[in-house]
Amino acid sequence: MGRCNEIKWLLIFLLLVLLPFSWGCHTTKESQQVQRPQVTSPRIPEDARCLAEGIADVVVKVPGIRKTTVIVLNNEAFIGLEILKDVKETQVSAIENEVLKRVQLANPELAAVSVTSEPFLVLRLREIASEVKKGTPLSRFSEDLSRIAQRIRDGRR
Repeated sequence: MGRCNEIKWLLIFLLLVLLPFSWGCHTTKESQQVQRPQVTSPRIPEDARCLAEGIADVVVKVPGIRKTTVIVLNNEAFIGLEILKDVKETQVSAIENEVLKRVQLANPELAAVSVTSEPFLVLRLREIASEVKKGTPLSRFSEDLSRIAQRIRDGRR
């Protein structure tokens, strides 16, 4: 009976050792990343500066504007206006609205256009534009520009 027990234990041992191998290796599927095509607006140039210059050309044609500062971040334009001194305060809002209308007509691909003649905001836009010209990435000012846009929206209510 000793020989039978040895064979029995050997078979049990082999079953326990070899059985898991018969199931094969379980491999996990690599996570499949779906590549979505990048959606780009057809008219937004590679160079945001080119778009900003085009917007500035549209803006300075509006009567009553002395100087303008334009910043484009992604698909949003921020426009600061310096109004001529002889323009009455009651006309400023109409000038801002005319600028807004012309820029939106000329650049329908822009998701948002923010226009202001408030001196503090115009100064801040000029400072940002100056820093960008010196080489500071525009993305560094995204929070500032968001706050400026919010102040402009709040002022129009």
